[in-house]
Amino acid sequence: LGAALGVPAHLSELRRTGAGAFSLADAAPLDATRDALRARLVPVLEAARRALPVVQLVGEGPQRARVGKTLRPEDTTAPLPVGPAAWVDGETLVAIGDGERVLRGFGSGPVAATVERR
Repeated sequence: LGAALGVPAHLSELRRTGAGAFSLADAAPLDATRDALRARLVPVLEAARRALPVVQLVGEGPQRARVGKTLRPEDTTAPLPVGPAAWVDGETLVAIGDGERVLRGFGSGPVAATVERR
């Protein structure tokens, strides 16, 4: 890159040691087998809890979120944070929301999806 720009440059190694709530300890080696990678998967609820503020939904909140309706103050146990948050109903991730609106819903059953540790 330095040669292309006509300036002196040097880099012998570049290593990402973390990204948000995830560290190098959460990573899997590039040459890991499929089974080894599966063993390192993080359930999506855990990943959301590590990376985002959590909002507990109550009353009609879970159903409203599941169908994409905006939340009302009585749909949560506390005021909604500014920015994206994990909206949960007990131990189920219902949606990722921003303010009062749904960004991504996760259906009505327990979430089986996972997020790979990187």
